[in-house]
Amino acid sequence: RRVLFRSGLEATCSQLPYLKGRVNAQHGGRLAISWSEQDATPHFREIGRPSDLPSYAQLKQEFLPSHRLPQSLCPVAGRVIASFPDGNAPVIATSYTRFEGGLLVCLCVHHNVMDGTGTGQLISLWGKNASGIFHEQPIPLPDPDEPRHRLDRLKAAIFTGSKDEATLLGDKNLGFESLRELHPEYTDILPTPAPPNSPCTSKIFTFTVQKLKTAATECKTSVNNVLCAIIWSCISSVRNIRWQKEAGTSNNGILHTKLKLGMAVNGRARIGQSFADAAGRPYIGNVNLYCVTSLDLELLTQLGHSPSPGALWAISDTLASIVQAISTSIVRIDRNFISEVITLAEQAPNMQSLLPGWNFFNGPDLAIASWANLDTYAVDFGPELGAPDFVRVPYRQVDGLNIV
Repeated sequence: RRVLFRSGLEATCSQLPYLKGRVNAQHGGRLAISWSEQDATPHFREIGRPSDLPSYAQLKQEFLPSHRLPQSLCPVAGRVIASFPDGNAPVIATSYTRFEGGLLVCLCVHHNVMDGTGTGQLISLWGKNASGIFHEQPIPLPDPDEPRHRLDRLKAAIFTGSKDEATLLGDKNLGFESLRELHPEYTDILPTPAPPNSPCTSKIFTFTVQKLKTAATECKTSVNNVLCAIIWSCISSVRNIRWQKEAGTSNNGILHTKLKLGMAVNGRARIGQSFADAAGRPYIGNVNLYCVTSLDLELLTQLGHSPSPGALWAISDTLASIVQAISTSIVRIDRNFISEVITLAEQAPNMQSLLPGWNFFNGPDLAIASWANLDTYAVDFGPELGAPDFVRVPYRQVDGLNIV
């Protein structure tokens, strides 16, 4: 089985040789990928089984909880700078761990190279190569030189089919600061990760899909918007109780505090079909856009403090208001929005990075990213390996990050 995974990885890196490269900081601070056709395939290394990792049968019975997947099972640390302080980081890193009745495979991808959607496509390609499906069913492969001209391809896709091309690629007459005021989703200052006042953990929570669908239909919105509204409200209500205890007061002055919900949005869907190139090749680079919704804590706690769990699902004015606010922030991301963000990045002084415009380290804000459409459970690695039973992220202690 390890041989099949390794051979599939080798084939994938042969098709996309930049996966064998390194991400380096250039003069001025911008990042670039350096690679060669002759570079070796990333090592598919074995990481020993922790002594407390039970059998696969038990993990399956437990639904593979987060605490069973410590960072030590990953080939690199969750934050690039922790493993590569010199900035010379691999594009991808892979590992596996054998244990009784199962095999754990870990894939780490540099986020500046590709986003979640691109990573899902990479996993799919890895599965096709491991299963040998290319011999029976040839499919369009991603562009092997995509990093060389991904910005040009992005700009071309934005222009194609636009009704008002004159407004695209940002207003060059606006300076960096003026343009940034139009986009509070971004900042050039990373918030300092303060240690949490209370112990943190990672847990997996499940929601009833049919109830979400019913609420989405009645709110005339998406399941994702309803889910995010409920998550945000519940977490904000629990945090509010904690904040009041920490402050040693029961007054409600904090209820008028504005909280932010930051979300990662797949820009491909916002650009449209024109994003596929002439050869029909998928784009696996980074088209990750940010949206931010800002609401009063008081409104969020009205939903989160519902008297019974079932009341959360009732279509109330409160739920509708939160859902509408989230929907409005997402709808902002269109071709013009993306073109302005491109201009914002290009005009950034001293090659500054554009960072999330909300505090996702230990509150008070919240971040949600969705992997629901990656379709990783449908990836078939062939008759010997099959499809994954569980797709998980490593255990982290961060009070503010949610992944659907």
